[in-house]
Amino acid sequence: MGKPVGEQAAALAKRLRAELELYPAGRRFLSHGEIRKRFGANLRVVMAALELLRAEGALELRERIGSFSRLSARERKPVILFFHHDYPSAFHADWLRALREQEERTGAFRLLPHPYDYQRNDFTGCSLEAADAVILGGATRNWSEREYRWLLTLRPPVLLCGDGFENDRISYLTQQEYMNGILAARHFLERGHRRLAMIRSMPPRQCSRRRADSFRQEAAFGGAAVEMLDCHAENGEYPPECAAELLDARLNRAPCDFTGLLIDTAGAAPGVLEALHAHGLNIPGDLSCIVIDNLTQLDRSNPPLTAVGVDFTELAECMVHHLLDRIHGRCAPAVLELAPRLFDRGSVRKIREFL
Repeated sequence: MGKPVGEQAAALAKRLRAELELYPAGRRFLSHGEIRKRFGANLRVVMAALELLRAEGALELRERIGSFSRLSARERKPVILFFHHDYPSAFHADWLRALREQEERTGAFRLLPHPYDYQRNDFTGCSLEAADAVILGGATRNWSEREYRWLLTLRPPVLLCGDGFENDRISYLTQQEYMNGILAARHFLERGHRRLAMIRSMPPRQCSRRRADSFRQEAAFGGAAVEMLDCHAENGEYPPECAAELLDARLNRAPCDFTGLLIDTAGAAPGVLEALHAHGLNIPGDLSCIVIDNLTQLDRSNPPLTAVGVDFTELAECMVHHLLDRIHGRCAPAVLELAPRLFDRGSVRKIREFL
């Protein structure tokens, strides 16, 4: 036998109470049919659960019209809507994971992830009625004037992640991209490497150009030469197979005469490992590697790879803290600039002749 109706209704009411936090006071809530479809409950249980919410003052039930939220602003947690593009990206997966952990740890807000089509930028058609703040993470280089105009019409505070657009009504999240190149070059130099290479994305994004320029300049300052290997990028990232083909062609053309390799984005790391394995080279014995962007997948790679980048937990804390302050009127729009750091996983060996 199944659980009693009262027990089922209490469990459903708890789930609906969490859902209700997305609805400002006076907004129409889910219909009986929508609740039955989403939560797999029968009509009797649905009606009993809604009555429980009405009894505690969270819902107003209007006969033949529907149910409406009665949560006050004080009772309702702020809702942060996170737009992230649907292009397969380990960076966005770690980003979302860190925001969810922050939501669970603090209990101070509700996170509402919303993927969008990165080719059509269809986030402009999304309803923002339930949102108290918006995080927009994606490729602003793909935007047209339409997306920028839409952005300026938004009522909730907006945190934009990316280059290419500036307005004093919007907050921006960025990192010191040039420091990624400097930190990587210094780590190679400190371990005696003087012949380096870098796989960079083409056409170069603004952030990629900063990384490459600072890496090359810092390496030259330390007496090291840098060979640039250009890899075609799609939506700012390049698939692992592209990096594998690029490095394979380079190693077929001439012996590997560089001892350290910087990879412009972690998405290419599996392809680099594949190409090195095919040529009988191992990390760090034959070639030392550093990856830009500290993704969790680098801990699980074989071998684990040293990285430079921001800490995703710190990233999420910074974003959420700022947006909650914006929601409650405690601060104005601002530029949030994060400093990257080195995450040493032992993939850069010491060169004896320089030590």
